[in-house]
Amino acid sequence: MSGSDVLKFRFIGKTEIEYAGEDITEKVSGKSRALLAMLLMLGERGASRSRLMGYLWPESSESAARYNLRYNLWQLKKNFDGEEEEPFIIVTRDKCRINEKRPYFCDFKAVLEGDIEELKDAESLEELAELFRGDFFEDCYYTGCEELNEMIIMQRYNLENRKLLIFRKLAVMYFREGRKELCLDRIRICEELDPYDEQTAEMKIRILVNSGRYSEAIKYYNTFYGRLAVDVGVQPSQEIKDLIAGIKEAASVDSAGIRVEADGLKNVDFYFLSQILKQLVNLPDFRITDYLDEESIKALSAVQSALGKPERQAHPARIAEGFVTLLCGVCSGDRKLTVCLKAGDGADRISSEILSLVREKCDGRLIIDMR
Repeated sequence: MSGSDVLKFRFIGKTEIEYAGEDITEKVSGKSRALLAMLLMLGERGASRSRLMGYLWPESSESAARYNLRYNLWQLKKNFDGEEEEPFIIVTRDKCRINEKRPYFCDFKAVLEGDIEELKDAESLEELAELFRGDFFEDCYYTGCEELNEMIIMQRYNLENRKLLIFRKLAVMYFREGRKELCLDRIRICEELDPYDEQTAEMKIRILVNSGRYSEAIKYYNTFYGRLAVDVGVQPSQEIKDLIAGIKEAASVDSAGIRVEADGLKNVDFYFLSQILKQLVNLPDFRITDYLDEESIKALSAVQSALGKPERQAHPARIAEGFVTLLCGVCSGDRKLTVCLKAGDGADRISSEILSLVREKCDGRLIIDMR
């Protein structure tokens, strides 16, 4: 059998089915595609007819489900076997399974069965990486087939974990080879899959520092620090802290500490924090972009005009998140932030709660003086 006769199945992203070099995707119905994917998942183990009927036609009568299964198996046989001596799907009285004697390619099986740990070259890993064109069974939902939909979701989860392993290994490989931009690109994908991964965060910081991009390194560290503090309630590893400590001299703000004075109004939400923010952005060489991304800055601009006119009214939770990330970033490392009440009747409730949270997360590096 020539290579062009091999069946090819792609289920990651848009479903594509090819036989003998011809795209036959549209010849295979939605339920037949699901039946095919299930059999490919199970491989030589196969599945009983009753199990397949339960997944694909749970709300049908037994006679209707049996007919539907027979019809869909016939449809697959019609499209996949042609003049072949070996059938692609072996059907017995009680069971159905893939005939592994027939050569075929299946993207999700290549990803799940590939020995990622044993792959030593970037080219092989990149071939697997290229298979990720979207989600498994992208935009597919089978009404009434809850077990089938749960199986699809579980397969998406399994594939996402494998994707993270592949891209993380590529990032490490490119990092060791000194291929900085390729490494950063693979780290970006790792961050989308696991935004709390310290291994990739440390690599990114080292690349930025070694490239002399100190401001970017500090900004990224502060964002990562805030993310861990707000979402997980932990701090970065000591290795990452030590790495940032080594470039403090390149920081724009004195690492010894910052002191600001702000007015307070108890009955105006976010007022005290807004005044603190105003004092921070007016400090010499203080760059808020070292601590926050563009979307977070836009959120805080809703309560502080010094950041510019907001494009839209931000949700209070988004504003609070921005303040926590900013203040945790300012209080990172050994640097302290001292906040003093200058005038007014005290801090508003929301500002007080956010400052208390930051103080708890920053191990006392946030000092609040309300005298």
